[in-house]
Amino acid sequence: MITEIKLNLGKKDRLFTFGIIFLGEVLERLDTDYNTLLEKVSKNPFKYAPILMYESLRNSYRIEKKDIDFVEDDIVLWLESEELMGVDVMLSFINAFMGTQENKTPVNEGEDTKDASKKK
Repeated sequence: MITEIKLNLGKKDRLFTFGIIFLGEVLERLDTDYNTLLEKVSKNPFKYAPILMYESLRNSYRIEKKDIDFVEDDIVLWLESEELMGVDVMLSFINAFMGTQENKTPVNEGEDTKDASKKK
């Protein structure tokens, strides 16, 4: 499961984190449910990526106990100043965000689950 992604935006490497606080903030802000959010992001990433990126970066600053030194419009300006209006950055972010939905249980390589249960 993806929990964070580092992207270069606004001429700086920035850490974007995902988690329950981030998700809760987005759902409350957009006054929507989880499944509808995923649907909307898939249909129109250009509208929702900046919102998600802002909340994600804000979440990272909260975790790191840093003062927030940007506003949502900064995200948009940073994206628009990138080559191709930041489409590649937005898509990297959206792909990582959607990757959080896979939520698969990790399996240790080389571990046979049948053998592991016999050892108990």
